[in-house]
Amino acid sequence: MTDDRSGAALAAAGALLGVAEGADAGAVRSRVAKAGNGAAEAFDRYLAHLREDREKGEVAALQALHPVKGDARAATELMEALLGGGKPEGELAPAQVAAARQVCETLNLSPTRFGL
Repeated sequence: MTDDRSGAALAAAGALLGVAEGADAGAVRSRVAKAGNGAAEAFDRYLAHLREDREKGEVAALQALHPVKGDARAATELMEALLGGGKPEGELAPAQVAAARQVCETLNLSPTRFGL
């Protein structure tokens, strides 16, 4: 996940998880930051947009996922990076699980594949 489109998509997906009720935005940001290429800064921008105007922020974040939507490998890598590579059960708040499921569905991936 090192190209710009994947980094922006990861940042947007991370922000959706980071803004969810019960989320530890700092922990999500740390996972996103591992991607490099300014992903952490993009995460901050998406997170601020979501906090400022939730509805418009969600639309913008979901639109940022579209460049990887048709690429199964990139979409899978995005979800693995977003969830830290392991099964997230117990690590995510219920609202974060819902957000992660929404990201999966937007990317045409099965949430159960990632333990969601």
